Amino acid sequence: NPAYAACYDYLGIAMFKKGKVDEAIVQYKYASQSDPNLTGAYYHLGNALLQKGEPDEAMAQFQKTLEIDPNYADARVNLANILLKNGQVDEAIVQYQEALQASPHLAGAYVDLGDALLQKGQPDQAVTQYQKALEIDPNYAPACYNIGNIFVQKGKLNEAADKFREALKINSGLAEAHFSLGDVLVQKGQMDEALAEFQKAAQINPNYVEAHNNAGWVLLQEGQAEKAIFQFQETLRLNPNYTNARDNLAKAEAMMRQRTEQK
Repeated sequence: NPAYAACYDYLGIAMFKKGKVDEAIVQYKYASQSDPNLTGAYYHLGNALLQKGEPDEAMAQFQKTLEIDPNYADARVNLANILLKNGQVDEAIVQYQEALQASPHLAGAYVDLGDALLQKGQPDQAVTQYQKALEIDPNYAPACYNIGNIFVQKGKLNEAADKFREALKINSGLAEAHFSLGDVLVQKGQMDEALAEFQKAAQINPNYVEAHNNAGWVLLQEGQAEKAIFQFQETLRLNPNYTNARDNLAKAEAMMRQRTEQK
């Protein structure tokens, strides 16, 4: 009964919000069976299947959504995201572009399109898309961050640092931006400031392996072997196979031994 379809769909949404993904999937299927033209049911089912780690099944649902409504931009973006993860970059770009034709104000879709263009080795075109995202939403931190990364690739360290700081002004909890800013500051020889950024990244995400390792490396360069050892040990606790951290730990321990012998 089509009259019940929306109710099933709403019930599925409520269950999904509570983390009851399997129960939500049952309701979305009831909804689509009750009304085969209810685009939202297919779209929501696709999102739930993504949550369960079933991208192929999710893709099928987004495709059904678009068969009924080709202008369903969110479904097209999600379809593009799956294609991009599958390495189908050209196909993903087409889907992002069609989504933006249908809904030109999706800031996130411009960022996704920029990411796809970057994978194709087109950084300048990617920057154009990130800038379009910022025109729509000046507080879209990922767009600032991504532009910063492209500046790094081009060796424009000052511009990169400015973009990372801009991203952090919008969202100070963006661990990756703290880390990337730290890397830039190392290249600029600003070790104390770099250390602070690596430490912030590790505070935000205690499992950020590279942040611990880089913090340790800066401490080692500054002769703070004991503090460096702690960072390298934390790195290896998180990833025992991190060869660079193991090498750095050996150097820090050698520095400690040398100091002990000199005493």
